Amino acid sequence: MTWGIGVVLALQALSTPTLDATFLAITQFGSAEFALLVVPLVYWCIDKRFGIRLAFLFLASVLANAVLKALFNTPRPYQVDSRVRLIGPEELSPGFPSGHAQFATTVWGALAWRAQRRQVWSLAIVIMVLVAVSRVYLGVHFPHDVLGGMLFGAIALLIFARVETAWSVRLAALPFGAHVALALVVPLMSLVVVANRDWVAATGTLSGLWIGYAVERRWVHFAVTGSTGQRALRFIAGILVVAAIYFGLRVTFGAVAGVEETPLWYILRYVRYGLVGLWASGLWPLIAVRVRLAAREEDNLGR
Repeated sequence: MTWGIGVVLALQALSTPTLDATFLAITQFGSAEFALLVVPLVYWCIDKRFGIRLAFLFLASVLANAVLKALFNTPRPYQVDSRVRLIGPEELSPGFPSGHAQFATTVWGALAWRAQRRQVWSLAIVIMVLVAVSRVYLGVHFPHDVLGGMLFGAIALLIFARVETAWSVRLAALPFGAHVALALVVPLMSLVVVANRDWVAATGTLSGLWIGYAVERRWVHFAVTGSTGQRALRFIAGILVVAAIYFGLRVTFGAVAGVEETPLWYILRYVRYGLVGLWASGLWPLIAVRVRLAAREEDNLGR
């Protein structure tokens, strides 16, 4: 930590308002909010099958990060040394490993792996490194936090590349009832062991996403095809509802629950994130087909 504090202070010695704003913007490329944009974009408009796998990969990375943070339970630089300036919002979770660095490595690495292009890999690596540097500069992580996050992100990515095809085939073969049961039982049982805000958010999203995925496979079968304008409208309309659920219900449920970290607050948090996942994976594709913003896959096969 002593060495790490030195690195943080050296970076912050370069601080200017412009650099602060730049790194605050860069750090968002490893945030959960960024994933809320890019995963639906891929799923709704580019590659449905890869999009749902990317969503499950991201949530698995979030859950793994929550477990690792709880196990190591390490402080952040601004909590250790008063000379470190906290730039941006306060972080409530433990420091190691960095979630932003892990998620940037997982998501951007998966996108580059899917593209299989040198230019995309180069862009992904640059973004991973910049996100890691931004976390240190902002005073919320030690260098070992971001290196650990990148390492665990790379491990998640390697596992994904190795097993994603086989597991997706097995998952697709399950009957609808089994999907719903697993989507509810597995995440809810895990809450008995781990119940913090990040874990509740991830398991809620997983439940909703999984049920929506089962609904889409059973009844919808939407296609990502369409004109550029149609895809753009499909994404904009869908993401506006995601934002309404994510931000609108946060305010509404917050007023209902009152004090944070209470049982009611956790329940409403699980429901809110569950609705985000359900809308993104199942409800919006169903509505998009009905309002002709998306075609059905069998319709395309018949042309």
